[in-house]
Amino acid sequence: MLKGWWDRSIGGARRSSYDPVPTDRAADYEPFAEGSELLEDQSDGLAHGTSYFSWIDYWIILWMGVYMLWAWNMFLAAGVYFQQRFSSNDWTESNFQSSILTVYCLTNFAGSYLLARLQDRDAYSRRIYLSLILNLAVFTLLSFSTVLFTDVSAVTYFVFVMLMCFSTGTATALVQNGLFSYIGGFHQPRYIQGIMTGHSVAGVLPCIVQIISVLTLHAGDGDGDDADGAPQLGQSPQSAFTFFITATVVSAIALVLFHHLHRKAEALSLRKEIEIEIEDAAGADLTEKVPLKVLFHKLKWLSLAVALDFAITMFLPIYTNVIQSVHSHDDNNNNNNNLPPYLRQAAFVPLALLFWNGGDLLGRVFPVYPRLNIGDRPFTLFLASVARVLFIPIYISCNIRNRGAWISSDIFYLVIVQFLFGLSNGYIAGSTMMAANDWVEPHEREAAGGFMSMMLVAGLTAGSVFTFFVVV
Repeated sequence: MLKGWWDRSIGGARRSSYDPVPTDRAADYEPFAEGSELLEDQSDGLAHGTSYFSWIDYWIILWMGVYMLWAWNMFLAAGVYFQQRFSSNDWTESNFQSSILTVYCLTNFAGSYLLARLQDRDAYSRRIYLSLILNLAVFTLLSFSTVLFTDVSAVTYFVFVMLMCFSTGTATALVQNGLFSYIGGFHQPRYIQGIMTGHSVAGVLPCIVQIISVLTLHAGDGDGDDADGAPQLGQSPQSAFTFFITATVVSAIALVLFHHLHRKAEALSLRKEIEIEIEDAAGADLTEKVPLKVLFHKLKWLSLAVALDFAITMFLPIYTNVIQSVHSHDDNNNNNNNLPPYLRQAAFVPLALLFWNGGDLLGRVFPVYPRLNIGDRPFTLFLASVARVLFIPIYISCNIRNRGAWISSDIFYLVIVQFLFGLSNGYIAGSTMMAANDWVEPHEREAAGGFMSMMLVAGLTAGSVFTFFVVV
């Protein structure tokens, strides 16, 4: 009975056609029932059928979702460190954040667009492997750059960071297109939700690592504060090295886990069985490419919703890196010497990102419950994305560069602004990505996964370009 409740609650019932979703959300696979062969097999991942489920596979896929966005969130959370490295040059210090966003997103979008057009099912796993190897190299170079090249000029280090952004943007495009398409072939909505949840975990963990690094530095060296009382990460190569090498470990674990998943899928021919059954049901040639305009026609409001959602989210790092604790303003005459370490800028920025990513994580979990999922109302999701633009003036009202806030409260900033902004992002992102498969034919689902990831990146790219026009 508990298993039946779980499958009804955690997104088990989804429809299989692209017509408007009926209110009862007819299942495209049978829920696991007591004594069924499917239930008996799922514990070891050997279930057969058009929609098997394995918790082992789910956690592997969730970790792949963590890996997918770890690089992105690592660059955001390392904003204070990069600011210290670029401080000797006014232009790089003022524009490094927008430059990182633009280079990363333009590269990611270009790669996602090209890969979405190719739709080569046999290449999906190879793209994932290539992404993992490329990011392993990038994260290793970034790690050692904090120890071996600390005396290079700001301009030289800026060029190096841009090259790393280009490389990891390429790697992200490969894994986004490859993983969404690869997992789409398993015909299991919960696996898609696992990827989206992994994205949020990737946002939470780097912030925690950054906060611990800063607080540990402060506790270990009481004289290492700057004029603002913030620990100087640039003077602690060990702290920055630990932060970046963590990304290398995440990639290495992802490589091992995906290799296990892929070998098991090949050995059991699970994906082949799924493809054959879907082909028989749909009566379509699975090798036929699906034009992007066809996918856009079927997924118009969902794709526009996810694109706009992430375009507005791109304003997050621009404001978060310059908003300070309101207590900094109150204690300004004392050079912030009386502030607790977690309220000083080096820790306050990742703390704010932690609240945002916590909301984002919760928002991505909500859609797995049918009563909270509005994937059958794409236009409503689009309107919700439009409404998120109201967060921008709220950010402007906060304590930007210690100029004072309209509402003098860190709780307001962290909970009402950051947490809710993240919650809305996660909910819209999770709802749109999970619902995409419901609005296309079964043989179009892999292509739909690549198309939706491309639209997500398109939103990130558009938002990153707009950030150049933001004056803070």
